[in-house]
Amino acid sequence: MPEGFSFVDAPEISPGGAQREGNMEEKQQLSLQRAMREYFDSIYLETRHIDGGKPETAMDLFGNQLSTPVMARVCPGPDGQAAAKGKAAARAGAGAWAPMEEEGEFVKITAAGAKTLALVKPYEDHKLIIAQMERAAECNAFAIGLEIDCVFGREGNPRRIKGHALGPKTLEALGQLAAASPLPFVVKGVLSQKDAYKCLEAGASGIMVSPDPLLGSRGLLPLEALPGILKVADGRIPVFVEGGITSGADVFKCLAMGAAAVCVGQVLEKPFQERGEEGFLEEINRMNAELKGIMARAGCPSLKCISKDSLWKTDSACRP
Repeated sequence: MPEGFSFVDAPEISPGGAQREGNMEEKQQLSLQRAMREYFDSIYLETRHIDGGKPETAMDLFGNQLSTPVMARVCPGPDGQAAAKGKAAARAGAGAWAPMEEEGEFVKITAAGAKTLALVKPYEDHKLIIAQMERAAECNAFAIGLEIDCVFGREGNPRRIKGHALGPKTLEALGQLAAASPLPFVVKGVLSQKDAYKCLEAGASGIMVSPDPLLGSRGLLPLEALPGILKVADGRIPVFVEGGITSGADVFKCLAMGAAAVCVGQVLEKPFQERGEEGFLEEINRMNAELKGIMARAGCPSLKCISKDSLWKTDSACRP
């Protein structure tokens, strides 16, 4: 082993505070993006040219065939943006993750042919959550994602979405919601082993490891938390990851660490603003093409061949 390397292991806002809150959130976002970029860049790839083969990135997710492990975060917008993004994801053979708050926009995404996971807010009123899960099933979504990490604002007060209060979930409540879901039930926003254990106990079908935007770089990064969460999951349910992923190399690193697939959003927005549906499609295809190129050089003809022992990390930590 080369010297210096090792294998990779396992709101409510007070009066007059809106501008201050916005500035603080922007700074935290920038510091979080910088920290995630540094962590990705501290991981290196090993090449293997013997016994390789032409790479294939097709995968099965909850019984759905996808052409790529790169899934797109589709956020609604004006002038038919949701439908255009949904169509681009469908053309790329990529899964989509989309919020249910704007039901009309969600319908456009699924109607465009995108195989979509419906993101549902953790409302205090469980009847509202169940109603949205049932509606997502009617719209041909393939799974539900409960966003447990968005309940509280910066000052610790529960948020409200369109007049509806959000509320934290107990293990018992999470189990009830998982049992009531008509579709595979994924818990989004997990960043600790303790929450991962509770997700398994509650009967979740999957876990999404996500960064905490309010903590910024003060919080654990997704790739830092991922090995421990994968250890808890132990192959029983798929674990997905999002946060700071901008290239096929980043995707490969996440998959090699054990993630089943990744979700990207921000990296798709600029191409979409510049070239619309085609830009969104081209960016997904670019990332998947780069992933295939790296798989070829790492001796991995399929996603199942990608493993942690093809990654190396510098001993000099990029974070204190």
